[in-house]
Amino acid sequence: MRTLSMLLLVVAAFLVVRWFVPEREVAAEDPPASEPTEVRFLEPPPASAPAQTPAVTAAEAPRPEPAQPSWPQSLLSPTAVGSDDEIRLAAALAHGTPAQVQEASARLAPDRARLLESFAWELAGERQMALSLSEKIARDSVASEERMLFEAALTGHPERPGAGSGPVALGMEMALLAREARTALAQGRHAEAARAFSGLLVRELGAPWPPDRGGLGEWTKGLDEAQREHRWSPRGDWAASEAKVASGDSLIAIRLRFLAERPGALLCTGMIERANRLRGHLQPGQVLRIPTDPVRVLVDLDARWALYFLGDEVAAAWPVGIGRPGEETPTGDYTIRNKLENPPWMKEGQEPIPFGDPRNPLGTRWMGWSRDGGRTSYGFHGTWEPESIGQAASDGCVRLLNEDAEELFQILPEGTPVRIQA
Repeated sequence: MRTLSMLLLVVAAFLVVRWFVPEREVAAEDPPASEPTEVRFLEPPPASAPAQTPAVTAAEAPRPEPAQPSWPQSLLSPTAVGSDDEIRLAAALAHGTPAQVQEASARLAPDRARLLESFAWELAGERQMALSLSEKIARDSVASEERMLFEAALTGHPERPGAGSGPVALGMEMALLAREARTALAQGRHAEAARAFSGLLVRELGAPWPPDRGGLGEWTKGLDEAQREHRWSPRGDWAASEAKVASGDSLIAIRLRFLAERPGALLCTGMIERANRLRGHLQPGQVLRIPTDPVRVLVDLDARWALYFLGDEVAAAWPVGIGRPGEETPTGDYTIRNKLENPPWMKEGQEPIPFGDPRNPLGTRWMGWSRDGGRTSYGFHGTWEPESIGQAASDGCVRLLNEDAEELFQILPEGTPVRIQA
């Protein structure tokens, strides 16, 4: 009996130990990695509990690097190359009349000549003439790209191939873009019109034909009208950050707050003022839109035209005067170093000539350039000789009409990159 009692006690002890003490893990018995291991007796963490991470203050949070301006490839080299005859024909398509296109295409194969003449008549608003000519064209006898551009002209369909395979296609593309720009402007689609006029100005400066100043002037006028209701309107569709005016705020204080949050950004108070159409005093609670696209300026010496970019869109443009023979404006990349209202004129070895003196040629504004961190004697400025705009007449600087220089001065931050190209 005693033996039986002892045996029962040993069995009971064994069962207690077996039940309450977990087995030691054995590698050979571990479940495969692909199968989840069941954890017994432990409540799983709540599904909604987020993983804890160290707190990061606003000052410590990484900020995105400011966008660096890039130049459209079409501005760096001609967008299309070809023979002299092709280039003359392309320029006629972009800027000329149907009669000029007919004359320039006289030596082409008959079907190709008819297609380009028909295209020119359609863009001139003479649809019956265009259709009459097009009936005589064998569809497969002309290049597919030119045929598609011609069909886009007839149908008004926005989808078409991008020009670039040759100057003729580029000329056709620009003629279509000019029609779209005028139509969008007339219909009050200002953002579309602004982008189209911007594209025309950029393409013209990169085209293989000599710049057409008449076309540049027409497109600049259209751009100004469109941008008044787009880039230079608080209701426009453009990249911006909002700033709420506090009591006692000024544009200078708002600008400094913006730059503190975005090191490396370029902004001047005139950009805020013009983009928001500000008049008079700021009101507490007023919400301002701050342009965030990078700023840059391109001057084309051949065209004698300046383009002011916000992002990749031309927001303003002006005709300019450049350096005379022997004092040519040097090409290259510069930075806006300083800005002066009513500037004196300082020439090396001479006493400064004050603003208002007839010998001072700088007009009402001066925007000096630096290069590779060093001061230069070049810059943008106004002029008292409006007839010199479009001419090679300065001592190497780029001059604008006084009213244009004042407009550029308002929206040009110090530090803005400037490119001068031949």
